[in-house]
Parts: sequence; structure tokens; C-alpha cells
Amino acid sequence: TFYIENLGEQIADYWTEVVIDDVIKNVDEAIRIRVYKNGNSITYAKASYNGTPEPGTEAFLSDTLVARDHVQNFAPGDRNKYTIVIWLEGSDPECTDNILGGELKIHMDFKSEIIK
Repeated sequence: TFYIENLGEQIADYWTEVVIDDVIKNVDEAIRIRVYKNGNSITYAKASYNGTPEPGTEAFLSDTLVARDHVQNFAPGDRNKYTIVIWLEGSDPECTDNILGGELKIHMDFKSEIIK
């Protein structure tokens, strides 16, 4: 869990991205990544083999990009709380013994722009 806060004196926009840096043994096939922003959550998963989102999830945007968000008019003093939860979904059809020992490395980027 972490926070982003506008400590400046100007309104800004910012963008977030959850990025996959590395995958070992295709563990991303069965992983779930839930992003909470101020208590509201979205759960992401790699699209199933037929290209549709897994039930109850939104599909990763690409093989290396899980999610992207744009926050507009982030005023001085505004603060957003983020919590990231990651797990292997045991009921996912791709959660097989083939991914035992697999690893996933991800990070979250923040980029901002002052609004004039």
C-alpha cells in the first residue's frame, strides 16, 4: 500500500502503469493483479487462450502492460491511496503444475504533467 499526494502548488494530471518486467515459466497465465485506488478495485488477468477476459477480470492491455490509468486535475493537497494484491488463481485453467517454480516481476510507474 502506498500514497501519491500533490505537494506542489499547481494542478497536475498523472498517469499510472502496471508493467510486467519478467516472467518465468509462463506464470503470468494464472496470475491475478488487483489494483485498489481509494478503496475501489479492478482485478486484471491475462486474456484466456480464446482472447476473452478471465471471469471477473479485465484483460492485461498487452504481454508487458497490465493496466494504465489517467488521473486528471490532481489539485494541491489531493492524495490517492493505492494497494496492489497479486495471487495465483488456482481455479484458472492455466494454473497447472507446468508453472511450478515460476516467477513474475512487475512495477508501477507514475508520470505527471502540470496543467497550465
